[in-house]
Amino acid sequence: MGRNITRAQKEARRADLSGSGPTRRGESDAAGALSPFQLFGEAMLTGILVAVASVPIVTLPVALAAGSRHLTAFIRGDASPWATFWREIRAGLAGSAGLGLGLVALSLVFVANTALARTGALPGGVAIAWITGSVTVVFATAIALAGTAWDPETGWIPALRAVPALAGADPLGTLLFVVSIVLVVFLTMVLVPLIVPLLGCLALAMVAIPMRRGVAG
Repeated sequence: MGRNITRAQKEARRADLSGSGPTRRGESDAAGALSPFQLFGEAMLTGILVAVASVPIVTLPVALAAGSRHLTAFIRGDASPWATFWREIRAGLAGSAGLGLGLVALSLVFVANTALARTGALPGGVAIAWITGSVTVVFATAIALAGTAWDPETGWIPALRAVPALAGADPLGTLLFVVSIVLVVFLTMVLVPLIVPLLGCLALAMVAIPMRRGVAG
């Protein structure tokens, strides 16, 4: 019987590492994340795949939502194969395109207004740039909040409708989302390649911020 138990433990260990099966429970507070380093590594890998999935740019919302769902499953010790990540992205492409286009449009307007403000060619350019930037951050925060409620079966509409309730139920968490998004934008502007790990960190924030007070179910 000892050999059977040992063999089962080895099989479970292989499933843990591959993400193909549930993780052993009861060994840590985070069932799937056997150590902080392992969770960090999974978040970085998630960032790479989210970045790859976001190459068309308009797919960024669904890539982040699917990435956060993967990390949620990983932390809880549920099966979290990457095939599920790609399948959920394909399922959410249609609904994500409009959000992605809106985010791209606002970002381009913000960049243009900032450039004009620096030249002084736009009257009140600095104020307009700040307003445009604030609207962009609010829109991005709404997408991140909706991403925490997004499900590939129900789509984006119910998730977007849940944004006011999510923001009202956890104002501090919403502020943390704002700070996270501003940091991602700022650090990416400083060094563009940082976007890859930062996307993983943002996907992890979409899991950790709601979970910190049991907001996530």
